[in-house]
Amino acid sequence: MSRQRDDSLHFYEYLCQKIGSEEDVKARRITSIVCDIGSGRFRPIRSGSNGEGLNLKGSDVDLMMISSDFAVYEYFSDIPARSQKIPLVMDTDDTQPCFTKLKILCDRTPLCIPDKLSQADHKGIVLSSKMFKEIQLDRLSTKFKYFDKLHGPCVADNNDQLDLVICLKKNNLFYLRFNEMNRNKLCNLIKMSYQQGIQCLFATETLMDYPKYSGEINQPLCRNARLVNEIKQTISCGIYAVEEYIYMLLSILLHYSRGGMSADIITFFLLRAHQIVPQRLQIPQGSNKLKYIKYQNIISHLLVGVHTDTVTGWIMLACFFYERKQYIKTLSIINYVVLKFTDEKIPIDKSSLNRKQICALNMIANEKLMTSLQTLTTHTLVFVQRSLIIPTELQLDVQKHDFLIHPKLFAHFLGFLCCYHLKDSASCNYFIHQLLQVLKNIINSKKRIDAADVHYIFICIGIAMQMIGETNSARNCLQRASAIDVYNLTSANILLAELNFND
Repeated sequence: MSRQRDDSLHFYEYLCQKIGSEEDVKARRITSIVCDIGSGRFRPIRSGSNGEGLNLKGSDVDLMMISSDFAVYEYFSDIPARSQKIPLVMDTDDTQPCFTKLKILCDRTPLCIPDKLSQADHKGIVLSSKMFKEIQLDRLSTKFKYFDKLHGPCVADNNDQLDLVICLKKNNLFYLRFNEMNRNKLCNLIKMSYQQGIQCLFATETLMDYPKYSGEINQPLCRNARLVNEIKQTISCGIYAVEEYIYMLLSILLHYSRGGMSADIITFFLLRAHQIVPQRLQIPQGSNKLKYIKYQNIISHLLVGVHTDTVTGWIMLACFFYERKQYIKTLSIINYVVLKFTDEKIPIDKSSLNRKQICALNMIANEKLMTSLQTLTTHTLVFVQRSLIIPTELQLDVQKHDFLIHPKLFAHFLGFLCCYHLKDSASCNYFIHQLLQVLKNIINSKKRIDAADVHYIFICIGIAMQMIGETNSARNCLQRASAIDVYNLTSANILLAELNFND
């Protein structure tokens, strides 16, 4: 018994070293949950090891999305007399454990299911899993070109980084049939394997070096540094564009307010959501009083949003003033923001913390986690589809998709736009030089380069060059952006066509 206890403790310490402590895993899970809530329009659920907060080598992001067209019931008697969804009844008589057939019943709903989605068996008409997956692949690949294959029940992207599966929700979500006999068989099998010296966990890529583990715990980072690192890694792993579900997030915040870390993480996303709301609000036509009330409402959201991190909230505020043609005020904010791009600031990406960032986090080790997130992190700017505060020059890029861009790049581009309208040619040249320097730094960086960062730099530089009359330079930049944009997700091709037409 003593040996088993020592082995268990040794393995627990090893897991903490490889995967993270309980607090690290909790931070990842809470971050994933709030990301799911924030993207409420799509109703995604992160699953798999990523959703459970486990950072396993080679693991992709598993994302489930619930279809609103179907309702699954265990028994025929559970189906209401009339349903606004297509009812499906589980049939487990002739299936393997953990699998079920879904019988189609169209007599209780005005909706009908396409014939190609169904197939006949000896008990009636059932949903075709194969055709359902193929239809989802066809639908997703039409809108998002990078989804191009099936991986088990999932639609997968061409880089094997994201698995997306469309799920059918059971009417009783919390029903679970647990087979105690199978559980006992599995436990006995693992126990017998362990007694015979067969250690089955070593086959996994993440845990394969356990036999070499010395037992020494290496924790060079303070608590806040670890948690900031886990949060930024989790956000960078998938879809995280928090929408305007502020009140939903607020209720979750109140629910989790007993735990300091939970409250800090949810507060962070709550502040981030305040950056999104103004992008949906339009100042109405009519009386000056109505305009003033809406104007103050938008400003109040943006002022709350400046507390999200060091720069993105301020840039959103500057965008709003730019669209109101308040160029001097916009430029003042941009000049303030540019000073904040220092080496110790931590970008939200998959990169590791460098020495300066670790030192900065250690200096505020005794502060709350929220303080570290607010004062030391910089996040990708997110302009939602059809955003009302993105500069007019970039409106084409939010017609069909959200627009994500590096904050430093965007700050320099917005500074150029202000100086152009103020007819300050010297400052225009300065900001163009800064854009070129950002491009050079990204290309020369040893970090993994995101294609989106590169083609948006080329688009911004191309627009700037075109505005000052440098047509050849503009065409060269837009051609490079178009070459990188293999899925035609940006405005590069449209801008290039307009430039060639007007030339």
